[in-house]
Amino acid sequence: MSTRGIDRRFHQPCTSDEHIGIVEYLKEFNPDGAVIVTTPQDVVIADVRKEISFCNKVKLPILGVVENMSGFVCPHCADCTNIFSSGGGESMAKDYNIDSFGKVLIDPRFTTIVHPFFFKGRHICHMELHLMQR
Repeated sequence: MSTRGIDRRFHQPCTSDEHIGIVEYLKEFNPDGAVIVTTPQDVVIADVRKEISFCNKVKLPILGVVENMSGFVCPHCADCTNIFSSGGGESMAKDYNIDSFGKVLIDPRFTTIVHPFFFKGRHICHMELHLMQR
């Protein structure tokens, strides 16, 4: 299974049916829930609140929130600058009584720390890895 196949199957141009299609597709795998990923800006948080409402409507439990791009770590001095603000995801999680899994910073060293998964010489997506472990 590739994520490209999922994108094509559930993407209806000019609609927002992707979320409904993906939830329907994933039902057969009995997911534990959704992890909400956001960035800290207010405009993004407003959109993510709609996704939380959607998860509640379709009875998809929310496991937690991750705040992505919470700050930029300078590769020279390691100081962190909050170029997109910070704490919006954590604040939103608190508002909804959802666990906050933390923040992911923009850190140029990240690519040297985290290596992509490989299986028999080909890159696999995280969904495939999870399904293979079941």
